[in-house]
Amino acid sequence: MQPNSGVNAPLPTEECDIVMKGGITSGVVYPSAVLALCARYRFRSIGGASVGAIAAATTAAAEYGRQTGRGTGFEQLNVMNDELAREGFLLSLFKPRSSAGGLYAIYLAAVGKGGPAAVFTAVLRQARWVIVPLLGWWATLVAVAWLMGDAWWVVPVLLAAWVVLIFLLAVVVAGRGRPVGVWLGLGLAVGWPLLFAVPSVGVRSWNDLSRSGFGLVPGSGGGGALCDWLHHHIQAAAGLSEDEPLTFRMLADDLGADGEPVGVDLQMTTTNLSTARPMRLPRDMPGYLFAPDDLRDVMPAAVLHWLNENGTHDSGLVRLPVDGNLPVLLAFRLSMSFPALFTAVRLHAPALETGRADAVPHWFSDGGIGSNFPVHLFDRWMPRRPTFALSFAPFPVTPDGRVVAGETDVGLPPAPNEERLPRWVPISDVGGFAAQILETMQNWRDTMQAELPGFRERVYEARLDKPAGEGGLNLGMDAKTIMRLQERGRRVGIATAATFDMDQHFFTRYLVAMQQLEIGLVGRDDGGAGRDPGGVGRAFGPRKGAFDAGDVGAGELFGRDPAWLSQAGGATWDLVERARSWTAFGRFVSDQPRPQPVKRIIPDV
Repeated sequence: MQPNSGVNAPLPTEECDIVMKGGITSGVVYPSAVLALCARYRFRSIGGASVGAIAAATTAAAEYGRQTGRGTGFEQLNVMNDELAREGFLLSLFKPRSSAGGLYAIYLAAVGKGGPAAVFTAVLRQARWVIVPLLGWWATLVAVAWLMGDAWWVVPVLLAAWVVLIFLLAVVVAGRGRPVGVWLGLGLAVGWPLLFAVPSVGVRSWNDLSRSGFGLVPGSGGGGALCDWLHHHIQAAAGLSEDEPLTFRMLADDLGADGEPVGVDLQMTTTNLSTARPMRLPRDMPGYLFAPDDLRDVMPAAVLHWLNENGTHDSGLVRLPVDGNLPVLLAFRLSMSFPALFTAVRLHAPALETGRADAVPHWFSDGGIGSNFPVHLFDRWMPRRPTFALSFAPFPVTPDGRVVAGETDVGLPPAPNEERLPRWVPISDVGGFAAQILETMQNWRDTMQAELPGFRERVYEARLDKPAGEGGLNLGMDAKTIMRLQERGRRVGIATAATFDMDQHFFTRYLVAMQQLEIGLVGRDDGGAGRDPGGVGRAFGPRKGAFDAGDVGAGELFGRDPAWLSQAGGATWDLVERARSWTAFGRFVSDQPRPQPVKRIIPDV
């Protein structure tokens, strides 16, 4: 193991947190962005979802290697960049299950540039038996023409009439005639038996996916797959052998070269489909168990062996290690499970609501389902350090499809006193309509969160040209495209370090937090709109006497005695009175900054 080349160099004195958005192959921008930031900042809290979890895991391992001086540290990200830039290497990391090769070929055709013809060709390759009814249909046409003798010409005329009918239907449906109508009609006339391939492959694929984790790519198995590759680089960056996987506890508690804990807080998101909720890793994993066979092709053998050795065996299952001893690689795989592409991960836990204590299956899928851009991770009312949020976005375009003047491929945040306007996306067909429905369902909360003051000024974007094959589901990106995105990531990192203003950010968060505190305590002047202004003072006032007397009618719910109730009531009223006195200097609440958020009690996910 080569030592960290930067161990003798002075460590950065500034600290930051970082959160990275999911986006499948778009994640190739992240290593370069992190490399541009690491010279100035020490990463304290690191988070991400889906492919952002890959970047989070490798960044955490690199910071661990830098702090301990054991591994290659951030130099390992350069190695990863070099490998990703090799022609065909990215695609080689996605290795399908042995029984899913045909369906994977259809998937690649569907996300590629070949269009419907390429997809149909891939489907036909998985149902070659349809050649038999096709040849039977041709033989029938020939036989009918032969039996009709001199009237044989009726057969081709009827076929031609069919072609014309399909063409006319295409004109009616599309509003104009296109050559595709002719080809469609001809294809249906002479090759309709080929259509049997579609339901045949569909039924077979449905059954295969249902039996095999609902996905095509398990992530490991046999070496050279994504999880194997990532495990190698995590361990190399951290300076650990491959049979001693990096854990969350190591990141937090192991001592650095300076004798102090490394102190890296790594968090990722996943989605528990069995309970229909997002979950945060590693915090929410105590109590879950796994069956070794379920992880055999999901994790490298060394990591699975470590889990078996360090977990608690219970009735044929193994309880995941607790107290932060969850391997980073398993958390990454729970987060990076893009539906249909990656297999979901099956763990087990009791379904307590059924009244039974035995463990039942829980299926975990991509973290991006619930929150693809968890910009809220590490958020505090008032920040001690910046939490940079790296994201992807399409280029802003005008209604005529042109890129908005002055926009570049690096999206900078607006000033704290400027609003981030909603990004308009053109919708011109059913596909675009459906895509925006999914985009809204998945990302509306993250999108609007990132537009709020105190959030928007720390969001930096790498703009992607998806139609040109940049990022997203384009597993087959060529080396030139990947290197272009890596360079874009470097410029995003440089722009982040150069333009972020912590003083402006802190004051924005301070003002927003105090406005919400004031509104919560004394309510909002609604300007005659007829709305309840709310506030603790108005709700608590009628009950103050009951608190003073120590009898609120429900103190026993949570074990609060009369003495506590009396003192708590007095402290609450003092706080309300203090907030009311803020009118002396003009109060915190105003119409700026905008849009104004609202403080609610919500789940901590």
